[in-house]
Order: sequence, then structure tokens, then C-alpha cells
Amino acid sequence: MIHEVDEALRRLLRAALPEGSGEVVFEAPNRDWAARRNAPTLNSYLYDIREDVARRERGAYAERGPDGVVLRRRQPPRWFRLSYLLTAWTNRPEDEHRLLSAALGALLAHELLPPDRCRTRSPRSGCRCRSAWRCRRPSPGPSRTSGRRSAVS
Repeated sequence: MIHEVDEALRRLLRAALPEGSGEVVFEAPNRDWAARRNAPTLNSYLYDIREDVARRERGAYAERGPDGVVLRRRQPPRWFRLSYLLTAWTNRPEDEHRLLSAALGALLAHELLPPDRCRTRSPRSGCRCRSAWRCRRPSPGPSRTSGRRSAVS
């Protein structure tokens, strides 16, 4: 399920970048990683996963066939909130701001993840990739990524 969200997010962010202007990765932005960057990069680091308990439903629901007969009972879906730290990495702050602006423009243009960006489906779980996001301020405190911060949930 998480890899499906990653791939859909990668497609959306890659489409927002000018042709050939960089890459989209999902790695921990530490010093060693930053030292290996030699091309403009948007990094979307998954830093937190929490169940959205406000959306949790209780009890099983019946799955019915075309004739109305109960085929099986299933537990309701469980919802999780994936929080990503979105950072841009280039040689100049102005270029980083352009990359972040393009990424935020792509994210804010869609309240829900566009279906054409989410082509994967997990055959085991039967889950479809459905996602909504909001941009928010990161929590106060010193940044661990050289002062570059933007949070997308």
C-alpha cells in the first residue's frame, strides 16, 4: 500500500518538473545522501505513519452478490496518514525554490490523488490507492536538513 502511494506521488511530482530538470526520490535526507546529489532532486521522505482513528469504523459489513445473498463478511478498511517531508536539492537556493514551487503547485492543484497517477493495485489486499493531502507547516525546531523544510501530509 505505501509503495503504491510512493509511486503515485512520484508520477505526480515528476510530471510537475520541467523536462529533464531533475529526479524524484524517497530517501532519508542525511549528510551522506546530500553529498551524493549531483542533479536537481526533489526528495519526498516518509517520516511518519499513523492510523487515522477518527475514520475507523466498527463492525463487519456484508459483501453481497448480484442476487443479494451475503457472500462474506469483511472488516471495514483502516485508514492511515502518511507524512512526507518534501525537500529540494540543487546548487542554488533559487533553483530549490523553483522545484518546491512546481511540486507544491502540482500537489495543491489536486485535493485527491488523480486516478491517472495511481495505476497500481495490490492484488493481495484488494486496496486501491486513494489519497488526499494537505500542506502544512513543519513543527517548530531546528531542521535536520540544512534549513530546507516543507511538509506534505
